Amino acid sequence: MKIVRSLIAAASLLCGGAILISGNSFSNSKDPFIAGNNARIAAQSKKKREFSKNEIQLKDTIIFESLADPVFRPTFLLMDEPGNIYTLDYANYKIHKFSPAKALPYRHLVFGKGMGQGPGEFSRVEDMKIFKDRLYVAGQSGPSLDVYATDGTFLERMRIDAGQIPRKLVITRQGIVIQPSYSGGHLFHLCDFSGKALKSFGEYIDPSEPNNIVYHDNTLTDYFGENGFFDLPIYLGYIAIYDGGEFRLAKYTIDGPDKKPKAIRKKVAKDTYAITVDREYMTATCGMIFGDYILIKANDLKNKIAYWDIYTVKDFDYVLSVKNPPALRYFAIKGDQLVGVNDEEMKFFDIRNVREELESKRREASVNKHPDSDPRP
Repeated sequence: MKIVRSLIAAASLLCGGAILISGNSFSNSKDPFIAGNNARIAAQSKKKREFSKNEIQLKDTIIFESLADPVFRPTFLLMDEPGNIYTLDYANYKIHKFSPAKALPYRHLVFGKGMGQGPGEFSRVEDMKIFKDRLYVAGQSGPSLDVYATDGTFLERMRIDAGQIPRKLVITRQGIVIQPSYSGGHLFHLCDFSGKALKSFGEYIDPSEPNNIVYHDNTLTDYFGENGFFDLPIYLGYIAIYDGGEFRLAKYTIDGPDKKPKAIRKKVAKDTYAITVDREYMTATCGMIFGDYILIKANDLKNKIAYWDIYTVKDFDYVLSVKNPPALRYFAIKGDQLVGVNDEEMKFFDIRNVREELESKRREASVNKHPDSDPRP
């Protein structure tokens, strides 16, 4: 079974969102490492979306084709503390940095070694995260991470002591959390900043379809607090919170379990099957933490509708959904600014009105919970 699952994980990276397997190796039997069950997932107190009274305001736009070094396929979007913005161009595996400037709207720097197998080069990029003045890139370069300084200098190819090929990652104050392409055990591995393995943790909350990696596809947020992060299954209608290398909470999104996909097993050739899911709804395509809140994007693919849903970080309580969200693939938030990208442009929005509405709702909830208290700061 271990060899079969390794082959499945590798194949899933190459088959456009489907897993190819041969013969009778497919099984729905419960994996011994998967101990979760649906009874552990908490429900939202609210049952339907409530849209904000305010809309976010477009302030500026960068058209990619107008740049001296255009961006062709922006993938991932990160923002550091000084306000610099980073995106990876999946067309040539170069990293684009946009920095605030006084004379011009943004300074534009392109760095990276591009496509290849050597240190600092990529043949495929699975995830990219920023921590302090370092960019950590998870590619298909074996059990390692490529590390760049935010000024564009390549620093090292860091070997992961656990021997796992990183697929997703989170950088916390405790260390580097990686989710490998295949683990054969726990979902996550914690390493220190030299790559030395410290511990492993996490399991599938939903034990269904243990061999269907598309069914369990996910994204991981940046960290919050000291060592917390969100695991966001793309299709399953719930999230999981981990903190300090321990599971803390699983809770349904506002869509809940009703949008859970159906697993599909199709015969594509003799003794060969494709394993995937029906792609009608994505309950959490990406998420971004800002202050005490997390913004999660959901996509109704059948009806071509995108939702931007906001929850509290502490308990993942649904608060509201952004009215008329723009069509963006990725976004990042710092203060009152939200930056987003699609294939043609980068857009800058002022979200002050929505943030004020969130704080108004928090004060209102505090009064309702403690009617004799004064909610004013």
